[in-house]
Amino acid sequence: MTSQAAPAASKGARRTPRRQVHPPRGLGDRLTSGRHRSRTTLDRAATRTAKALLAASISLLTVGLGVPATQAACPNEAVRLEQGFNHLPDCRGYEQVSPPYKEGYEDKGFISSDGTKAILEGSSIVAGTPGTSENVLGSDGYLDQRTPTGWKLTPLNAPLSEFVLQTLIAKEPDSGMTLWVQHLPSQSQAAKGLYAREPGADGKYKYLGPLNVPYAEEPKEPADWGEGTKSEKYYDKPLAATADYSHVVLQDSSSSQFWGFDKTTGVFSVYEYSGVNNEHPVLVGVNSPIKGADEPLVDTCGTQLGSGERGGSLYNSISADGESVFFTALACEGVPEEVWMRRHGALSAPGPAETIEISASGCTVACGAQASGVEFEGASENGSIIYMTSTQKLTNDAVDGTESGGAAVEESSCAHTAEGLGGCNLYVFDFDRPGAECQQAHQCLSLVAGGEVLGVAGIAEDGQRVYYVKRVGGTPELFVWDKASGESKLAAVLSYTGEEEEEAIWRRPFRHPVEVTGEDGRYLLFVSQTPGLTPDDHTSKPQLFEYDALTGELVRVSKGEGGYNEDGNAAKFGVSPESIETFATLLGEGGAGDFKSGTDRLNISSDGRTVLFKDKGRLSALASSAEKNCTSVYEFRTTGLLSEGAVHLVSDGLDTAAFRQLCGSLLAGGPVDATGDDVLIETADSLVPGDTDGGQEDVYDARVNGGFALPPSMLCSEPECGIPATSAGPAVAPASTSLTGPGNLPATPVAPATAKLKTTPPARAHQLAKALRACRKDHNKHKRKICETRARKKFETAGK
Repeated sequence: MTSQAAPAASKGARRTPRRQVHPPRGLGDRLTSGRHRSRTTLDRAATRTAKALLAASISLLTVGLGVPATQAACPNEAVRLEQGFNHLPDCRGYEQVSPPYKEGYEDKGFISSDGTKAILEGSSIVAGTPGTSENVLGSDGYLDQRTPTGWKLTPLNAPLSEFVLQTLIAKEPDSGMTLWVQHLPSQSQAAKGLYAREPGADGKYKYLGPLNVPYAEEPKEPADWGEGTKSEKYYDKPLAATADYSHVVLQDSSSSQFWGFDKTTGVFSVYEYSGVNNEHPVLVGVNSPIKGADEPLVDTCGTQLGSGERGGSLYNSISADGESVFFTALACEGVPEEVWMRRHGALSAPGPAETIEISASGCTVACGAQASGVEFEGASENGSIIYMTSTQKLTNDAVDGTESGGAAVEESSCAHTAEGLGGCNLYVFDFDRPGAECQQAHQCLSLVAGGEVLGVAGIAEDGQRVYYVKRVGGTPELFVWDKASGESKLAAVLSYTGEEEEEAIWRRPFRHPVEVTGEDGRYLLFVSQTPGLTPDDHTSKPQLFEYDALTGELVRVSKGEGGYNEDGNAAKFGVSPESIETFATLLGEGGAGDFKSGTDRLNISSDGRTVLFKDKGRLSALASSAEKNCTSVYEFRTTGLLSEGAVHLVSDGLDTAAFRQLCGSLLAGGPVDATGDDVLIETADSLVPGDTDGGQEDVYDARVNGGFALPPSMLCSEPECGIPATSAGPAVAPASTSLTGPGNLPATPVAPATAKLKTTPPARAHQLAKALRACRKDHNKHKRKICETRARKKFETAGK
């Protein structure tokens, strides 16, 4: 999906890439997530003490690490000094985006392109929520807007008197629109409807249409609740949509649940909704000039959106205006998989409907006796440029590699083709060819790379560049093809060495650890474990690299802060490939493990100069969490050439939560805005005094020039009030205390750096209990006794 909202001029602009909608996950997915639960904290008081010591030594450490001394130039420097996060780069300050109280659940944040709004999603029910999900398959959504004094939270759920079994499946933070699956209390518990919610606190719901045909044996009586039924599992899954949800593409994976007008004999079928109040969707895979036609079918054996939701590419499988939908006709009766385009087929489309076979041969001479499947790799945002791979020779200058294997995802994909037998070709279908050259569909097809192509890494939003990996002399090499010049340029020579073979990275069709940014695809962010890929890379552990197609620069992003830990080469862990997996193409197993929508942000800014990534490896002296194999969030940023960029720690480098599969700070679901000035991180650490949830995970914005002044209620000038603000650790700021809109913290003058934070007696008792529990973990009786004595002296006498 594409967002058309223009971000604020002061923040810069980035055209939001086309994204796919993630279908609702099942109960089993929620239960096995490992990150959807209440978090337990240990030694919180000890952690605050550690933060105080850390803050006291911040200036010495940062000088040693080469952190620029920009305190005097920061407009928020008083807040940074007051609250102890002046170690952050780029004048960043912590702001709590999620509410303090979340019922033991964590929220996921998806930020707008200008960094002023976010949509939170989770299963928590906080004060003021008009409706709530009565089933674990449901979810709660909130619009969070930044104000001068804090983040303002507005619930998006409707009251249960209006809709039940509410499940948020897509969100557009730029516009505030959201997409929901839910049903009316007057409907059966098995009913499922698709609704688009308009922006604003009082946004109205627009009914798009039903998602299922109820089974005859299921109850029909009204139900103001929902539970798992056959229709819970078998219903049309929304997979892709335009930014305004005027077009939504669905896919059904159960022939028993097909609509009565669908004569498909296979198990997959693609439908589309356009407009509102539809009685049923229309078929996409028909070869007819009639809008909403039921026949003739392009393929009676079934169709899948893009190259298929099970491992294939869905990149821009619906164009930004919704007028073009790309789908695969499945192999049937000896005919291999083919790529088709349905244009203007929606009921609301302005032009005449047409169906075009994109993968039709463009040969004018004999092109080989055998045929193999063709794989849709992605399209431009406007639907005019389409990329495909196949072992079949479809143009005169291509290679016949059918003996090396098939290209279809369900069979093997290009990366599994046998070496030396031709392998895959990469093709481009271009409706924008000048002159009269492209009057017929097959004349629009041309070759990008012939033979031994392992797969497509990424495609520019405008289709002008495509990145791909090809075997050259048995070695995988990364190339970029420029449509304007018609030439390919080598970006990096990879290898099959390391803990996991490099080739395995490219065996996951279009789920590669790659991101492309800039509308013309100038910058490529990718993971590789090839040692020596850049002069400063001396490890075989996976590293993060950035490539500039315009200048040819290739730099390592995941290096040490100020050269720390042998410039990152001695880190215990490397970058996880899934940490930057392309959000635009995922349907399920994304790096954030959450629903993917139209404005999920990449890890890289639109100008390529800011990259945010997570890493277990210790890349900074401040990242003590790495000692427990916990993650930290880092920034790579440059104001000039990529080679001039530097790495800095953005999270607090600590971790107080235990008893969970993942620990440390993580990137939230849609982490970076268009400029890279706002980055959403998840952490169980309390980075602000308003974060009083007992160590549950929260979403924070590490914002350039960010942070909020402390209100008078949190300050005093008496010594007995508690810990000095200047030594309270690298994270103290007001939280999002307004849950329903009004009542945000008022603007307040910045307190002097010598001000103290108030600590109430109940808080001291709580801190003492935490500190004592931390002491009791030490099995040395003598050390444990000293620890307990110090804890009691610190907290029991603090208010006397």
